Amino acid sequence: MYSASDSNSISRIFATSGLTLIASNKFSRRSKTKEVNSELCKLFKHRVIFSLNKVWHREHFTCVRCKCPVGHDGRPFREYRSNRNFPICIDCYMEEYHPKCNVCNKALRETCVRAMNKLWHRCCFTCAKCHSPFGSNFTLIYSNPI
Repeated sequence: MYSASDSNSISRIFATSGLTLIASNKFSRRSKTKEVNSELCKLFKHRVIFSLNKVWHREHFTCVRCKCPVGHDGRPFREYRSNRNFPICIDCYMEEYHPKCNVCNKALRETCVRAMNKLWHRCCFTCAKCHSPFGSNFTLIYSNPI
């Protein structure tokens, strides 16, 4: 048995991860504690997820783009902007919605360089002639970094 305060702590943990595990509970009127039916709890804990206002089989709670597992046992996720009823993993979210590098056209995931109204990864922001990276200072001549 565990107390209602334990239940609230567990609920907060799952709420911050974006999902809630479902279990069948009986409430005892005498002791004001929850008695968990352990067989049902095990079944639901490993097979059923409630997230994004839907109930999912664990194996079906996957990224809408790459199909990887998301949530408690998988990658972090967000609601998919195109269809808020489905999850999208953070990697796919960044690929789809983050700005792209001017050179490699990949998502800008970390700190980037902004110059000439364009964005670059730090490693992609290099000299137009020798392709060596710049320090913190650079000069533009005819709109090309040197």
